[in-house]
Amino acid sequence: MKKNFFDNFKLENEIWSIVHSSELRFGLRGNKILFILRYLLIKFNSVFSDQITKTSELNTSYSQKISEVLLAIPDQEKTRDDELLSSLIDKFLQPQSFKPDLLGKTCDNLIEMFVENEGKNSSTYTTPKKIVKLLICIIDPNENMRICDPVCGVGEFLAECHRTIKQKGKNEEKLLLYGQEKDAEILEIAQINLLLHGIYNFEIRSGNCLENPEFINDKFDRVITNPPFNLDKWGYKNLPLNDKKLLEDKDFKFRYSSKTRGNFAFIEHVLALLNDKGIGCILQPFSVLSSRREKEIRKKIVESDLIEAIIGLPPNLFYTTNIPVIILVFNKNKTDDRKEKILFINLNNRKIIRESKKQLSDQDIEKVVKTFKEFINEDEYSQVIDTEAINKKDFDFNFNFYIKTVTNNDSIKEKEITRNLVFEKLINLEIEREELEQKFKEHLRQLRKD
Repeated sequence: MKKNFFDNFKLENEIWSIVHSSELRFGLRGNKILFILRYLLIKFNSVFSDQITKTSELNTSYSQKISEVLLAIPDQEKTRDDELLSSLIDKFLQPQSFKPDLLGKTCDNLIEMFVENEGKNSSTYTTPKKIVKLLICIIDPNENMRICDPVCGVGEFLAECHRTIKQKGKNEEKLLLYGQEKDAEILEIAQINLLLHGIYNFEIRSGNCLENPEFINDKFDRVITNPPFNLDKWGYKNLPLNDKKLLEDKDFKFRYSSKTRGNFAFIEHVLALLNDKGIGCILQPFSVLSSRREKEIRKKIVESDLIEAIIGLPPNLFYTTNIPVIILVFNKNKTDDRKEKILFINLNNRKIIRESKKQLSDQDIEKVVKTFKEFINEDEYSQVIDTEAINKKDFDFNFNFYIKTVTNNDSIKEKEITRNLVFEKLINLEIEREELEQKFKEHLRQLRKD
């Protein structure tokens, strides 16, 4: 059988090579990935616009959404052309051989390549694909659902929800996707990203979800997000201190988050967006498990029986931080057998980091999802804990209290406990280091403005 041109072709590598080596020729001073995605969308629209509008009424909505996004692109971007880049993309977008799914995958890979290249300096914050896949498997999206990411970044969670529905053989057109993003450039990247995935049934609004929550009066079946960790200036100063009505409007039902770390502000926002049967997932640093300043919030959330699972991930899985991260799973409609119980899963007790790439394997993901769905105990890996036991530990979620390393050798056990304590201290030191680094960058930006 004759091979298709696309079988051994990686468009993202070719595009990246051209743009990365020719920044001066393109006059790029801003966001490189935004330039590439704008270029792709403009080319895609010029080739397929007639076909999109003629095929069905549904695709008329798609065409309209593309037009809305194109309208916001600066005129100089629309008229800019490059012979080498243009001929490459034109060859890729041949109607007779074009594969729609390939464009979405290309978009995913381009964003990932950009973030990996920029590392910790990247302003385009994104979540690694395997972690996105894990969270989507946990929330289990379905058609007819309203799904929101209040800190949507480049929209990878929303795109993966859509892809999952399609893979299930369900009607992805009946899925409604919502997001909020405060950075105008990243918001535009998210819109183009979703459009290049063939998605149009989305609404992404501009703004800070903590200071100006756009969807606070809406309720969702699923809420999933990866907000900034340990955010220093998260808007605490702008919130009311005594007005209870305003306090509830700002969705801080239990208590304010720490003044200097906005982690629990994001947690409470996720809870506020869920409907009475909703499920939510949020990525957070390990510090939220046992920080003294937020003990009262943890207590209220446990007493409200909103946490279904806490999943500990290993370090070095993210592009912009080395610290280990947890997944908090919320459920406002727990089944009777899960009420007043929380499942702890600790992947730090497993050798899961691959040497070639810092990522989870498919086997790791399958094991977590299976353990979560079956709600089962496994030595050194998972444990179902009654909330009464958490109460006795003063609402400290530290994994060492709930998942023990099983061994008959006391000296090995003591060493394991010591290792875990040292590991925890290192985590806190890394968090403090990153907070100082953020403050330094903020001061540096301020000096440059002055």
